Amino acid sequence: MSAACRNPDPPGEKREAERVEAALATAGIGTWGLDLATRSHRWSASSLAIPEIKESRQPSPAEALVFCAPEARPRLAAAVAAGAAWDLELPFITARGRHIWLRTTGRRGCERRALPAIWSAPSPTSAGTARRSPA
Repeated sequence: MSAACRNPDPPGEKREAERVEAALATAGIGTWGLDLATRSHRWSASSLAIPEIKESRQPSPAEALVFCAPEARPRLAAAVAAGAAWDLELPFITARGRHIWLRTTGRRGCERRALPAIWSAPSPTSAGTARRSPA
């Protein structure tokens, strides 16, 4: 039995958060949030794995945009700035230089001034077949 299995379950809310993170990681989906008042940015472990970022560090909001391919940055920035829900499939470049396509969905939240979003796993699309959302 692994050490993780021998430890007692954490209390309710933490246990639920761990279950959600495990389910998202299994599905290849990550989450990130941006507090608009403080500009603090938080990525889940699953979100860091998608663009191949070391789990020990959190990229800044400006650094995070660098992973979006240059030609797609204006679309992502406009979607986030508009404040409406978005669903985009965009080219990204991982920290290791791999070119991938990601689907990113999100919306502006009002809970604690946060801007939550969900990043899904790289999708097997190419530039010619990627779904295009209005900018």
